[in-house]
Amino acid sequence: MDLGGEPLPLLWTCDYIPKNPDDWPKGPYDRSCPDETTEYTVGEFNCSCVGISKFQAVCGGEQTLADVSDEDYFDACELTDLMGVKALEMLQKAYLKRTRMSRRLARLPFAVLAGKYSGETDGAGKRAGQGKCKYADGAVYEGTFAADVATFPGSFKFADGVVFELALMKQQTRSGKGTFRWKSGAAEITAFASDAPVGEGAGWSADGKEAWRLLDGQRQEGALELADAEAVAKRLGLAVPNLVAPEGEGEEGADE
Repeated sequence: MDLGGEPLPLLWTCDYIPKNPDDWPKGPYDRSCPDETTEYTVGEFNCSCVGISKFQAVCGGEQTLADVSDEDYFDACELTDLMGVKALEMLQKAYLKRTRMSRRLARLPFAVLAGKYSGETDGAGKRAGQGKCKYADGAVYEGTFAADVATFPGSFKFADGVVFELALMKQQTRSGKGTFRWKSGAAEITAFASDAPVGEGAGWSADGKEAWRLLDGQRQEGALELADAEAVAKRLGLAVPNLVAPEGEGEEGADE
């Protein structure tokens, strides 16, 4: 339905139209087809005119919800309250499914004129060229700017020390590719789109002796040969990260 990224109503209906099977010997209009043989096709999905039936009696005119009977109001509120509970449950599940990468990517500050800037500007006084910007949440970007916006290549350092090295970025779709450097010293490479990691990626332990495969930002089971991890980096057009020992103690679980 091409609804990616669109706000969705909480309540939808789906209209099903009964039909005879295509091979029904008596044809499509015969009414003797038994229920267990009848097929159904979707006529339409609808959200524009869906309502709570016990509230609809007061829709339009001068009537308001105050005109709904107490019994109907109680029944309808049970349903609407349940819709809210289920919506929150779905949002929570969606959040938990997001990887630690996507939670970081969503926080990258690509707004025009965001943060306190020091660096090069163009003839119109806009941020352009090499510069450094500190943002309200404590993150710091150091690298390339264009038209007042942080672009690539450059490096974001979050307030807690996690670093994302941006190798490619498309502003309109918040997509690109880069390298995460976690506080544990481990490093992971990925492509991303709409603030979410996509496709294959790879990760390396802090000592560079172990590697693993990523799929949509999720670590896959089993080890990955170092040569295979290097091949993933090559396909992504990224360099194998130079691993840096972590500052003090650090574990991957603290990188969230």
